[in-house]
Parts: sequence; C-alpha cells; structure tokens
Amino acid sequence: MKVKNYTETDYKKNLLKVDLVKLAFGGINLSYERVLTQRSAINFRAKYHSLGFIERSVDDFSTSGENYTFGLSDRPHFHAIGFDAEYRFYLKSKKAAQGFYIAPYTRYLNYSGAFESFYSGTVAGMPVNIDGDLKTSFNIWGGGVQLGIQWLVKDKVSIDWGFAGLGLDHYQFKVEVQSDYLSDEVDEYTRDLQDVMGGVSGFLAKKLIFNTLDNELSSKVPFWMVGWKSTLTVGIAF
Repeated sequence: MKVKNYTETDYKKNLLKVDLVKLAFGGINLSYERVLTQRSAINFRAKYHSLGFIERSVDDFSTSGENYTFGLSDRPHFHAIGFDAEYRFYLKSKKAAQGFYIAPYTRYLNYSGAFESFYSGTVAGMPVNIDGDLKTSFNIWGGGVQLGIQWLVKDKVSIDWGFAGLGLDHYQFKVEVQSDYLSDEVDEYTRDLQDVMGGVSGFLAKKLIFNTLDNELSSKVPFWMVGWKSTLTVGIAF
C-alpha cells in the first residue's frame, strides 16, 4: 500500500475556533490557529465575559463588624478579558494541526469588579455614613506549557482540547475607593475595609497597604501563583 506524501498545498493553513460552553454562558472565546509546517503552528486566543452569574450571587451583599456596616447600594458589575498565544509542536503528526501537541504559552487576564457601596460606622460616638465607588481588579501575566490534542473531522471541523496547562502567573490585586466624604474619616474607613477584605481573603488583607490622595483610596498587592489553563473549542479549517 502506497502512503501519500503530503505537500504544503494539502494543508489547511487556518483554523477559526470558538468555545461553545463559554458562549452558552454569555462569554466570547475565539481562537485563531495558523499552520506553519506539518508539525508546528501558532495559536492566538481572545476572550471576554461579563460574569453576570457572579453579579447575581452577590446582589445583596452586606457585612458588619464591631462598629461598622459595609454593603452594596446597587448590583455590582464584573467582567473578564484575556489574551494568550501558543507555539504548538505536534507530536508524530501525519497531517498538519492534528494529534497530540505540546505548546509553550504566554497569557494576560484581567478580572474586574465595580461596586456602588455604602459604609456606616461610629467615630468618637458620632454616626458616620460614606457612599463610595469601589473597584477591584486582578491583572494576571503568566506563561507555561499546554498539553492538548486536536482532531480534524474530514479535514474541515476542528475539535481542540487543551487538557492540561501548567505555568507560573504574576498577579496584581488592586482596590480603589472614591468618595466625596472619604478624607474626613479615612483612618476608620481603611481599618474597617481591611477587616472586610480579611473575611474574603486573609492573605490579601494582610498585604493591603492603602494610599490616600484627597478623596481617593487605593492599594496594590503583587504576588506569584502556579497557573492552570484548559480549553475546549470547536471550529472550522480553511
């Protein structure tokens, strides 16, 4: 039996893919793969998600301490954006962009939340009420290695499963508060805000150091974590 030797003209050089699971939950996750040789390709991915399911879960959030109460005066808004790039090496591939692959990758992710918040407390026996705009964000830069497999059904339909990606990510957590009444009671407000953050994440709360400028309060916390990445997309080759 004679085995066909594939030439460059036999390859589908472009693959456009979408994550159907994320699409069903209101997210957009698109990938474009460009075939370079029979056993190598470069894959780009961009994604956006409004994270409405998180917004609904914290709609009525409020918490109280010894002398204060923090709460939300409106529904918060969350969103996530991300970009990543992979250089893929296909292992024992008889056709381009098919079979098992190993792919070094780099990526950027941003998760952001915007809140309209209220604070009520007691300072020197007097009641204090502060309404403010509070924003939180995670900025993540990282890299690692992705393992996956891609099938091309009849050389047209792509099923791409990146089942295990492991790397190292640099995080920067940021908190910003803006209020017209913040400067008058900033010490008490920041102390109580740190207490609230401690209930969410003790690790972050210990590292929060707030800087004050007029009626704005901000803090940044950088740290490193092991990164994990997995994907499942469906697309077309052309």
